[in-house]
Amino acid sequence: MTRARGTLPLLLTLGACAAIAVVLLGAGGEERGHRFSVVVGEASNVVAGQALRQSGSKVGRVVSVEPAARGRDARLELEVDDAAWPLPGGTTLQLRWGGTANFGNRYIAVRPGRGPGAAVRDGGVLPTSAFETPVEFDELLSRFPAAARRDLQRLLAQGAPAMRSARAGLRRTLDRGPAALREAHHVVADINADQRAVRTLVRSADAVLGAVDEAQPDLRRLLAGAGGTFDALADEAGGLQAALAAAPGALRRTRTTLAAADEVLRRARTVTARLAP
Repeated sequence: MTRARGTLPLLLTLGACAAIAVVLLGAGGEERGHRFSVVVGEASNVVAGQALRQSGSKVGRVVSVEPAARGRDARLELEVDDAAWPLPGGTTLQLRWGGTANFGNRYIAVRPGRGPGAAVRDGGVLPTSAFETPVEFDELLSRFPAAARRDLQRLLAQGAPAMRSARAGLRRTLDRGPAALREAHHVVADINADQRAVRTLVRSADAVLGAVDEAQPDLRRLLAGAGGTFDALADEAGGLQAALAAAPGALRRTRTTLAAADEVLRRARTVTARLAP
């Protein structure tokens, strides 16, 4: 009994030591991801621990964000899991919002490249151009001068009454829009259903144009000459219009002159007849 009592504490001690060893070995044997870095000019919304995602799945994290170039740039150290490694050449990173209405909870999207370049190495450095940041709303609005912001406010203020007055017509248009779209869908579907006929039509038109171009080498020169003629007519359009406007009066005067000339010719014929002997 005494021997059993002395063995129990020893077993408990050995068990505790074994558990601690397992924990230490597990912690020491934990496999780390593959690390690389990139130097960027703007990283105001990048923080350590931020997720790297590829096709919606988390594949890594931001390890650290350190100042570079005396604070003008930032050096990002990133870590990628084995599942997404190696990153092929041409891989880019894009800082994205967490959602359409969520400007926080950002993540970095990994877009694997398809270029012929070498894959990213452990400890390698991506070029600065490989990291893209979104345009912030405050930065976008700050680009507008005060006058442009006032004009935008005025547009929004005046647009609301205009939309209210056009509400009925706009509603009718939207109500009839689906029917028109359905008809357009049927037309496109008919064209798509007989692609062979469309392809034959296009090829036939191409063949006809090619035959015309080969059989009529002077057609291009004829069209160019016709274009020049039309240009000349266009340049003289004002003079032609004035001449056409004056033509009725000139024709009336010509008719009056010819009527008087007819009487003069009759008298001349009478005089000639008298002088004939």
